[in-house]
Amino acid sequence: MRIVSLFTRHATAANLLMSLILAFGVYATTQLRAQFMPDVISEEVSVSIAWEDASAEDVADDIVNVVSPNLLGVEGVSSLSAIARSGQARFTLEFEPGWDISRAMEDVDAAMPSASALPEAAEDAEIARGVWRERVFDVVLSGDVEADRIEALGEELKQEFLRAGITRVSLRGVTSPEITLEIDAAHLAEYGMSLSDVGAVIEANARESAVGEAGASGTPVRIGQDKLSAEGLAGMELRTDRGVISLDEIAQVQTSKAGSGRAYFLEGRPAVSISVERGPTGDALAIQREVIEIGEAFVAKAPEELQIDLMRNMAEGIGDQLSILIDNAFFGLGLVLVLLFVFLSPSAAVWVSAGIPVAMAAGLGLMWVTGQSLNMISMFALLICLGIIVDDAIVVAEHAEYRHRTKGERRDRAAERAARGMLVPVLASTVTTVVAFMSLQSIDGRFGEFIATIPLVVAAVLAASLAECFLILPHHLGHGLAKLDTSFLSWPSRVVNRAFDRMRVAVFAPVVRALIAARYAVLLLAVGATLQGIMMVVDRDVSWRFFVAPQSTTISANIAMTDEATRGDTMEMLDEMLRAANEVRADFEAEHGADPVTAVLTEIGGSAGRGLATAEDKDADLLGALTIELIGADDRPYDADAFVQAFEQALRKPETLETFSFRAGRFGPGGDSLDVALYGYDPMALDQAAEALKEQLALIPDITGLEDDLTLAATGQSLRLTGLGRAMGFDETDVATELRNRLNGVEAVSFQEGSQEAVIRVELPEDALSAAYLEEILIQSSEGQWAELGEIVEVVADPSITSIRSEAGQSVVHVTGEISATDPLRAEAVMTQIREVELPAIAASHGVSFEMGGLAEQESEFLGDALVGYGICLLLIYMTLALVLGNWFWPLSIMGVIPVGLTGVIWGHYWWDLPMSIFSIVGFVGMSGIIVNDSIVLVTAISDRMKTMPHREAIVDAVSERLRPVLLTTLTTVLGLAPLLFEASTQAAFLKPMVVTLCFGLIFGFFIVLFVVPSLIAVQGDIGSAIGRLRGAGRGLAPAGADAQSEAS
Repeated sequence: MRIVSLFTRHATAANLLMSLILAFGVYATTQLRAQFMPDVISEEVSVSIAWEDASAEDVADDIVNVVSPNLLGVEGVSSLSAIARSGQARFTLEFEPGWDISRAMEDVDAAMPSASALPEAAEDAEIARGVWRERVFDVVLSGDVEADRIEALGEELKQEFLRAGITRVSLRGVTSPEITLEIDAAHLAEYGMSLSDVGAVIEANARESAVGEAGASGTPVRIGQDKLSAEGLAGMELRTDRGVISLDEIAQVQTSKAGSGRAYFLEGRPAVSISVERGPTGDALAIQREVIEIGEAFVAKAPEELQIDLMRNMAEGIGDQLSILIDNAFFGLGLVLVLLFVFLSPSAAVWVSAGIPVAMAAGLGLMWVTGQSLNMISMFALLICLGIIVDDAIVVAEHAEYRHRTKGERRDRAAERAARGMLVPVLASTVTTVVAFMSLQSIDGRFGEFIATIPLVVAAVLAASLAECFLILPHHLGHGLAKLDTSFLSWPSRVVNRAFDRMRVAVFAPVVRALIAARYAVLLLAVGATLQGIMMVVDRDVSWRFFVAPQSTTISANIAMTDEATRGDTMEMLDEMLRAANEVRADFEAEHGADPVTAVLTEIGGSAGRGLATAEDKDADLLGALTIELIGADDRPYDADAFVQAFEQALRKPETLETFSFRAGRFGPGGDSLDVALYGYDPMALDQAAEALKEQLALIPDITGLEDDLTLAATGQSLRLTGLGRAMGFDETDVATELRNRLNGVEAVSFQEGSQEAVIRVELPEDALSAAYLEEILIQSSEGQWAELGEIVEVVADPSITSIRSEAGQSVVHVTGEISATDPLRAEAVMTQIREVELPAIAASHGVSFEMGGLAEQESEFLGDALVGYGICLLLIYMTLALVLGNWFWPLSIMGVIPVGLTGVIWGHYWWDLPMSIFSIVGFVGMSGIIVNDSIVLVTAISDRMKTMPHREAIVDAVSERLRPVLLTTLTTVLGLAPLLFEASTQAAFLKPMVVTLCFGLIFGFFIVLFVVPSLIAVQGDIGSAIGRLRGAGRGLAPAGADAQSEAS
């Protein structure tokens, strides 16, 4: 209390504090980084163990199954996944949020089994911490020039970025330098050599070697000379059983093969792509500005044919989204200011509204101090606060005006007493709001991190608002109330308030009195309305869609060809995809009048977007992708899913196509909208189950991008050494090594050429690697004997699994896809069909078990945590109210408005034709704290009046007197959000359920506070009177105050 008086009376303290807060906020705003969504960073540790020549099955049996139990026991692990591939096992451990990863890495290292428990040939485990990064955009260079020239320009631009301090860049589409020596198998047999023998000679002679230093000056002495070129290698000598020969006598020496490696084409033009990423502290907008500046300077000095485009531009989306919220914030602020000037005197309205920038500045400062960023969620949290932060100031200012106008108190005394008199109820209302929002912190997982910014920002701004309300506002009101009734500018408020006061006395008070008389009917009506709202959800009149991620303008179409296919087949498939895309593009332009596509980037040798789950198991030449950039979502009347569905239907799929996945890019932490995990112990059964499930789901047109993460090598062959082979001195290891070298080639030397790593490779001609080759190949034993492979091994057709995935020690395959969110009811029906019809049938027929993952799993975890957090929220609100009111039962009357407010939430979604979502839940939790604020002030007023007035009259007088502040606080919050309620942009659509929840919940809450809460208090008076009469009858005495209490009846 003393500090309130001090700041009210001191000449400069309040203004100094306000100036410091504003300066702090302005500085913080310049330091806050901008991004589209909050960072959702998974704390991960990876473990890799190499075992050369081992099959995926052996790696799974002898490494994964041995290591997994140990890693599952590491403290803090929330999930463990593993993948066994030929020659390698990789484990990924995800830890609980906030876990000490340095300690985690030590624990993982300590948990690894001893070397004796693993295969002798297995290498030591490599343990690494996961590195989080987010792509900002891709810089694509293209032009009608030679590919080599484009590659050189791409490397030059990449170096420009690095010199400017943009370090997270990677250049793609540049063929790594490679010198290839193709040697026919007949030559190897003729000269008694293997590919590895030739590779060893090249390794020993391709570089000059240092042998020491000479003389006192230490002059370096070297022997030999570098032969790291096709010409140098061609003349290199080989010593064989038949004498010395040169390499070019038995080998075709050539530099990088035309049409190899990863390559890009933009609208048919050769291109390269520079991926620009940011780390956890990177500012996407600042990076974009710098990249554009460097790019414009680079184009100015580059060839005229060169073109630079930004694709997958998340930074542009950030600017657009933030602009939408800022525009709506200023519009909402204008509405709030108009409302304040209509109901309050100009001076009071000015100083009440001055609290908005002060509280916002403090909130921005605290956001910077706590490491937050400006993103869609934090900006939306600030927008929520826009109307809430003036609620406390309105209560204090309105009460100060009441004391100055009605009681004739001096302006400074009225302001000080108003602040001191409202301190407890205002503090309680702020605490309940903060408690409600902070309960969201109890939600774990990705979505818990995703929304964590909201409670932190709201708490920071409301704390600042509270300080402004009691330390700064009273001082200004002490001067501003002087012209309360004389200023010409106060004419609107005088007219409105006179009319309002007449309405309050002549209309509102009688209505309240009548409703209290019919209090039981009012309560029954409230209960009925609540039950009706709940039934609307049960009957699906209001649908449910957990999270509808905002779409980007990018579509990624990824393909993988069968093992029998060639790079040429992949290019033909990409041409077909380009044809289908152009066909759909023309159809959409004809139907909607605008070209839906801004750019098409073709890629061979890799994947785009999220990529294919099995991409690592495929030869790069069998991978391809199409990246399609659409016009902005607000410039087209259809979503990206519609384009994807039409694209997929127009595509002709050849037999050589193994996997295709077309997806619209999305933002946010959610995984796939469809993610089914199939568990079992037989990988072959899992593969059959996954294929059967994909066949069934492919019949549902709402599902796109179907794929699984299990790769089956359908043409696999196993070689088993025969008795003759053993007798000739062969063993499995020697045969396997020689076969691997001949099938894959031998990397003889790697060296640096510019910024790239170049290699020299020795291999057989590609046309020699036919199916019959495995029978005819000649292999030399360790004893020097030569034999055809078909004589020493038995070839058995044995389809094998290229990779085996496991989770928590059990084999698993994930079938993923995207369900169109255009129709929420249809999406919900599709999920129900999959869960209750398709999956049980697949599981029963293939002997596997299943579990819904992705968004379905995260939804279950989120709702469970939210329910626990909300229970804690209600308990803390009750304790706060009981402490402030000094009564066990009145808090129940106040909290009774919460379930009835749910009716407004449900009807709001129904009227706006919106599905309820995660943001509806978040909004309802926050609304529970806001909606009780007016009840607190109202019940406090009723309590004060009941000390001197009859029960019913005390209620009527308090409700009538608090009508104006209740109306003002409700309208300021609703009007602050109203512009976003009518926002037509699809980019903010995912936030609209929360806006609807708050607006309609509070509008309904306004009537509940004024009509239902007084009825509840009156009923409590009835109960108290009845109990008093019973106690009095038991003692033969009338209860004290019974006459006063009876007036409520």
